[in-house]
Amino acid sequence: AVISARAQFLMREETHPRRRRELGVIHTQALRVTEMISDMMLFARPPEPERERLDLSACVAEWSRDWQARADEAGVRLESTAQAEPVWVTADVVQLRVAVGAIVQNSLEAAGEGGSVRIDVAEDGSPVERVLVRVQDDGPGLPDEVRRHVFDPFYSGRQAGRGIGMGMSKCWRIVQLHGGDVTIHAPSGGGTEVAIALPVAAVEAHAIRRSA
Repeated sequence: AVISARAQFLMREETHPRRRRELGVIHTQALRVTEMISDMMLFARPPEPERERLDLSACVAEWSRDWQARADEAGVRLESTAQAEPVWVTADVVQLRVAVGAIVQNSLEAAGEGGSVRIDVAEDGSPVERVLVRVQDDGPGLPDEVRRHVFDPFYSGRQAGRGIGMGMSKCWRIVQLHGGDVTIHAPSGGGTEVAIALPVAAVEAHAIRRSA
C-alpha cells in the first residue's frame, strides 16, 4: 500500500514521459503483489462461508451475463444453459462466484478467439444428492503435466507473467469448504470440461429422500 500510494503521489508531479511510465509500472506491480498476498491468504486461511440457500441455476445465469463482456472482448462465444426448475444449494454466493469465475476465465483463455465456452448446471444422481456446474471449452486441452499441478498455488500453464497461478487453487479451496469437489476431463482430442460438484441444499435433499 505504501509503495502504491507513493508511486501515485510522484506521478502527479512527474512530467517526464519515461519516468511517468516507470512509476505507472511500480504502481501496477504493487497492486499485483497485493492481489497475490490476498489470494494466498484466501487459500491458506479462507474465511468461513456465509451460507444461504441459493438457486444455483439462476446464479449461474446471472453471472454469465456479467462474463459475457469478457467473452466478447476475447472473441469467444459464451453459452449458458439454465435448468427450468430451481437447483438449490447452501453456499456463500460471493465465494461460489469466485470459484466458477476462475474456471470460466481459464476456459475463455484456452478457447481463444473464435472458440466457444459452455456453462451449464445439472443434477447428479438419483435421488439427487449433488448438483454440477460444468464449464466446457473447445481449446487445445490440458497436457498431463499441467493437469497434475492445476490446483497447486502459483502454478500456471500460461506464458510467464500472464497470470499468478492462483485461480484454480482458489476455486478448489472454496469448493472444498462447501463440501464439494472439482474434477477435470480433458480428452486427447482437445477441449476441457471442469465440473464443480456441490451437495444439494439440506432441505432439498430431505424432501428428495422423502419423495423417493
